[in-house]
Amino acid sequence: MALSLKNSGLLAKPAPLNLPYLSTPPLKKIYYDKSLSKSVIVQNVLRGIKNDESYQNTEFAELEDYKEFIKESQNSISAKYDKRTLLIYPEKGNYLHACPGSDGVVCCRYHVLDFGMNCPYDCQYCYLQTYAKIPFLTVAGNVDFLLADLKQKIAADPEIQWRIGSGEYADSLALDKLTGMGKILIEFFSQIDNATLELKTKSVEIEHLLGLNHNGKTVISWSLNPEYLVENVELYCSSMKQRVAAAKKAIEAGFQVAFHFDPVIYFDNWENEYSTLIEYLFSSIPETKIRWISLGTFRYSPGLKEQLRLRHPDEFITRAEMFLARDNKYRYLAPIRIKIYEFLLSEMQKYSPEMMVYLCMETRSIWKRTFNEEIIGPAKLDARFEARRQTLIKKG
Repeated sequence: MALSLKNSGLLAKPAPLNLPYLSTPPLKKIYYDKSLSKSVIVQNVLRGIKNDESYQNTEFAELEDYKEFIKESQNSISAKYDKRTLLIYPEKGNYLHACPGSDGVVCCRYHVLDFGMNCPYDCQYCYLQTYAKIPFLTVAGNVDFLLADLKQKIAADPEIQWRIGSGEYADSLALDKLTGMGKILIEFFSQIDNATLELKTKSVEIEHLLGLNHNGKTVISWSLNPEYLVENVELYCSSMKQRVAAAKKAIEAGFQVAFHFDPVIYFDNWENEYSTLIEYLFSSIPETKIRWISLGTFRYSPGLKEQLRLRHPDEFITRAEMFLARDNKYRYLAPIRIKIYEFLLSEMQKYSPEMMVYLCMETRSIWKRTFNEEIIGPAKLDARFEARRQTLIKKG
């Protein structure tokens, strides 16, 4: 089946927006629940805003009841996308849960560490635009409960190698210079034999982490897209080259790194753009320092297109020909997704035939067409992750 951009409904590329990278999130209001007055997170934030003149006019206040504050904010239309307010609150639920795979997709045993919600960046494809029920940024302040939850659940299954990642609901490091959560987690996981922490980010502010004793138990990962998409779609984020440069710094400090080509967006000249990106990545980063690379094509839930076009009428990412799949997400047609995955995999294998590459949120049939291999259940996929871990240990 021949496919072209003309029959996929894509528009010509608009001029780049060139919005600045937010190295310092522009927080104007920071609130914390009164139960957290002695929290290390609250104290870190207070110290951080005192030492950074960018926050000299930022309001920092205690709340009698954070739930009332959330309720009032949810009723405010003007606060729907409030990326300048941070709430530090006591999380009452489970911090750790299985990665929420969609219906019918191949999953592994990856677990998500949930310690915050929302992000100061503004990626047009972000599913939080329709998923998040609160308008502002949050971070959990009751760290003792978080660590206790982690310790209990990891200890309950000591025979497996846990892979636990933050970044599902909030960028792992965008606020980390203020909160200090990264340091707390890295030091905690450095003492856990059967678990690896992954910090997923688009931030490049990692200098405060480089001197930590991570004991090889933390992987710092970056999502990557061609520079054109960073400029037009990943608004206020660091550039592609800045992210790769940050990964090089992390490697020099002894960390392993990972990369996520997710979401891959199908646009004019996409093959050349992604080929250039892959060449730059592997010419900059030794493949023996890359723990894994994920691939996932752009998909979105009903409602995102309407929300996105209210805020960005000229957006182009939802104008391709897509269909509503069985997992209730709009996706590119299967032949287009296969074409994308086969191309990216082929390009990566030029530089690293043994790289651990996997598909995120994809169906079994797409897996089989891409890798020419049947993947049934998470055990086989988990074995690949573990084999990659052992291989890199041997290579040092």
